[in-house]
Amino acid sequence: MLPFQAIYSGKSPASLPTSTAPGYSKATGDLKFRFEYSKSDNHWSTMETMKSYVTNILVPYFESHRANLKLPNQICIWQIDCWSVHRSLEFRSWMATTYPWIRIHFVPANCTGLFQPCDVGIQQVLKLAVRRSALSDIVDHTMDQLSRGILPSQITFEKWLPVVQDGSVQWLVNGYEAINNPEIVQKVVLLCIPYH
Repeated sequence: MLPFQAIYSGKSPASLPTSTAPGYSKATGDLKFRFEYSKSDNHWSTMETMKSYVTNILVPYFESHRANLKLPNQICIWQIDCWSVHRSLEFRSWMATTYPWIRIHFVPANCTGLFQPCDVGIQQVLKLAVRRSALSDIVDHTMDQLSRGILPSQITFEKWLPVVQDGSVQWLVNGYEAINNPEIVQKVVLLCIPYH
């Protein structure tokens, strides 16, 4: 499984989880996650975050496999959806110039549920694991307050954005561990093959 790139809405590093967030050292160390801010009010991928993804996650993955297989000049195929940034002339030109050995194949619009393994089955497992992790935090927080004698009607939850951002790190680590399973990936890829 490739490392995650998690994009947070915001215009500065203050929009990102802190280095003291639960799971942060594992996420950025062993798992090599990248936490990036969008420089906008949403968390959608931009030209800048796509370049970062390609340079820091995709290319090292492809290069390590080319080296392991002793095929240093092997052309690699990257199958992605028709997101506007992916389809843009700017991005396609940058890819062709910077990484001419990577060929982009676009999943036809409205067909990711048939052709793209993440949409076919991996995201469901990921989202379930993330939801369970977030729910577990809420349950733990509730039980802690009850154990300190706080009445059920007075239980509160911290919804301040930095608190949620920090919590999201461990949720993502748990989600990653849930899907980082060759059997799940192989099963989902096989579900996609009949459509190729």
